[in-house]
Amino acid sequence: MKNLPDSCCGSRSAQLEKLLEPVAYVPALGLAVSGGTDSLGMLLLVHDWQSRAPTDRPELFVYSVDHRLREASAGECAEVARVSAKLKLAHRTLCWEGEKPESGIQEAARKNRYRLIGQAMAKDGVSILLTAHHRNDQAETILMRMAHGSGIGGLAGMRTFSQIEGVRVFRPFVNTPPEQLASRVEQSGLTGAADSSNADMAYERTRWRKVMAQFSSAGLTADRLVRLGHRLERGERALEQVARKSFAQIVTLDHFGVAGAEFSALFVLALEIRMRVLEQMIYRVTGSRKPVGLAALERLAAEIFAANEENGKNRSGFSGRTLGGAQVVRFGQRLVVFAEAGRTREPDRTLAVERETVWKQRFVIRNRGNDQVQIRSGVKISRAGFCRISGENFPAPMSALRAVPFVLDRSNIILGIGGRSFCPDLDCELAPELVEPYQNR
Repeated sequence: MKNLPDSCCGSRSAQLEKLLEPVAYVPALGLAVSGGTDSLGMLLLVHDWQSRAPTDRPELFVYSVDHRLREASAGECAEVARVSAKLKLAHRTLCWEGEKPESGIQEAARKNRYRLIGQAMAKDGVSILLTAHHRNDQAETILMRMAHGSGIGGLAGMRTFSQIEGVRVFRPFVNTPPEQLASRVEQSGLTGAADSSNADMAYERTRWRKVMAQFSSAGLTADRLVRLGHRLERGERALEQVARKSFAQIVTLDHFGVAGAEFSALFVLALEIRMRVLEQMIYRVTGSRKPVGLAALERLAAEIFAANEENGKNRSGFSGRTLGGAQVVRFGQRLVVFAEAGRTREPDRTLAVERETVWKQRFVIRNRGNDQVQIRSGVKISRAGFCRISGENFPAPMSALRAVPFVLDRSNIILGIGGRSFCPDLDCELAPELVEPYQNR
């Protein structure tokens, strides 16, 4: 949305309809409201939108978090509760109890805020949380990520939709000037709470907010930074599309969670696409989206793809390394990636009849037999033994099997390994991707 002109309610209504259209048919929405001007403006605008068609719009739940870091925070939450009650909206005040860290307080507060809200959302049956991030927040984020050495994905800024600490977040006003949120608050006769920490130069975002004023006077305005973010997002989506297509064409993913690709196929790709394919291989075999640091990925890619010409063919002297919880190794003329076993073994577990379990977000195991089975990791097996049981060769170092589950009966006979079952009453499969891509690098 560009502007929300107060003088033209019809125009503002149309803009709100467009902004909130992606969540118009969700049963319930959460609103993160601290009591500041931005979040109060969001609360009022979303309530305006809901009120125009109350029977067809989501139910709204308002969440305020008292971090217990400032004396005024309890009163601010109480004021949000009062405003919510006046609007006839459910409100929850959530408190961050316990000791607070001496350093990294903002990041810790952020994690606990989303943790507490996520727990409340689960109880209320809410699937999406709206936040009041606006255009200036986006511009500051882009500058901060630039200073931190982010890649294209990070410099695209905050996404309209993202996932934080397991909470699905929607930012409808991320391209809206903050003045438009403030205007709606002023129109209501309310006054947003002033958070003293927003002026504390000890915090990075506060320092960038001050620098932004200097950049704007030189022509690097919030609008131009946000426009840069949009353009980089287009580039990021295009690169990701090419990388996913390349992954599908050249990477094999077997029953045992081992991803592999021929070096010759990888060398044909542009370096940026190779890196993204490698990253997807790591994510896929670990079953996680824990961010792989861009600098670490670049170093690994440089080591792997430092090709030298030998008899007219590209060769790699790479042997192996660990990154992001995965082992990345050379196996013949292929690059193979598999989850590392880790220093601690996954505890053994029993799976009863007609029960199903997901093992470390990577394998789904269903017991359809007449007796319970045991699921273990770290079972030692030779290459010859594996070939005898499975009837196939294992296309990776045998150490890759240290990080997959073995399913055994009461007599310790192997019924399944990883995503491969050798018994008609047992279903084993590699789990689908359970989490979303990390996009803030």
